[in-house]
Amino acid sequence: MQLTYLQKKQLSHYPSASAIHFFKDTFYITGDDAQHILLLNEHLETLDTIPLFDSETARIPKKEKVDIESNLLLNIDEVPHLLLMGSGSKERREKAVLINLQTREKQVLSTSKFLENITAAGIEEINIEGASTMADAVILSNRGNKKRPSNYLIITQKSFLALQAQASVELVKVELPTTVFLGISDIQYLAEKDELYFTASIEHTDNSYDDGAIGDSYVGYISKFSQAINSPIIQPTALINLSTISPELVQHKIEGIAVAPAQKGNHLYLISDNDDGQSTVFKLLAE
Repeated sequence: MQLTYLQKKQLSHYPSASAIHFFKDTFYITGDDAQHILLLNEHLETLDTIPLFDSETARIPKKEKVDIESNLLLNIDEVPHLLLMGSGSKERREKAVLINLQTREKQVLSTSKFLENITAAGIEEINIEGASTMADAVILSNRGNKKRPSNYLIITQKSFLALQAQASVELVKVELPTTVFLGISDIQYLAEKDELYFTASIEHTDNSYDDGAIGDSYVGYISKFSQAINSPIIQPTALINLSTISPELVQHKIEGIAVAPAQKGNHLYLISDNDDGQSTVFKLLAE
C-alpha cells in the first residue's frame, strides 16, 4: 500500500473527533466529548449538526461524558440509522446512541449486559474504539494499552444491542509488527475488496481511562479479511507510519477512518484529536 497526502481541513470549533462515517455524500463525525454530531460534505465543508447531549461547557467534562469513540451505519426496517458506541471503559460509558437518519430521532441504550459478555469471553479491560459492519456481522475493535498490550476485534451480530448477554462474541487478536505498543483506534471494512482498514497510534498510558502523551499514528489493512478472522490471531497485510508520509501528519493522534473508492485506489479520510478542543480531517490516497 502506498499513501499520498492530499488535503487537510482544520475543524477549529469541533472538539475531540473520534469517529467518522461516510454515507450518501455526507461525512458524520463524532467527538468523544462533543455535544453534537458534525456533518460535512464531500469537500469537507460543514453542512449541519445533530444534537446529542446537553452540557454547560463546550466540551463535556471527562467524568460526565459517554465517551463516544466509534460509529457505524445500521439499516433497521430498511431505514438508515447511525449507531454511536461509548467506549465502555467506565460505567457511565456503557451506553450507545441510535439515531434515525431520516427523522433524527435519538435513542440512548445501555450496553452493560453486552459488555459483560465481552468480559466473559476474555477481554480484561474494555475500551471499544472502532466499529464497522461485514455482511450480517458487526465488528468492534477493543484498544489495548501499555499495561494490557493486546488489541482485539470482537465479532458479533448486528442485533447485538437487542440480544445483549445472548449476543455471540468471537475474539480475534491483532498483532502489529512494531517494537512499541500501538493501540488500534478505528476500523472500516471494505466489502468490495474484502479488506479491513484500521488506524493505530502510540499513546503513553497504562489504562483505558487516562490520556497520555501522543506519539506516531499509523494506517494499516488486512486483506482477505473474511478468511483471516477464522484464525484466533491475525497480522496486518500492511502498516504505515503516517509521519513518514507528510510533515502535516506528525504528532497527530489519528482517531478515526472512513474509506471511499477513488478512480484509482481508495481515498482515506482520517480524523485527529489532539486534546486541545480542535480536530482535523486529513485526506489521503491509498494505492
